Amino acid sequence: MNILKCENLTKSYGNVKALNEFSFTVPRGSITGLLGPNGAGKTTTLKIINGLITKYGGEVEIFGEKISPGNFSYRRKIGFVPEEFSLYEYMKGTEIIAFNGELTGKSGEKIIENLQSVFNLPLERKIATYSRGMR
Repeated sequence: MNILKCENLTKSYGNVKALNEFSFTVPRGSITGLLGPNGAGKTTTLKIINGLITKYGGEVEIFGEKISPGNFSYRRKIGFVPEEFSLYEYMKGTEIIAFNGELTGKSGEKIIENLQSVFNLPLERKIATYSRGMR
């Protein structure tokens, strides 16, 4: 079984074709990377897979389930950590976790408890004081 299957993904930004019928699979138990120069469509591909942007053409299957607009049930099985991301630096760690918990419908307190047991972060400090790794 393939964990991920992308067939003929197509996406344009204005006159620039970011993806032109791009296809690949990720078999179970494998590690796969997307390599290419800037502008090759790597981030665009990941954003399509995660449902963050819409594709113009092609199909994506995750764990055998075709993804479609409005169907985000597969997101519970995958994750996406961008190279650069932003956090509200004026917030404390506890506040940003609670904020994100509300967005996902999960209890911030339970998430904080679970994270603290693993990472032991200084959650009472403001995000601005965290190192890049802590963020």
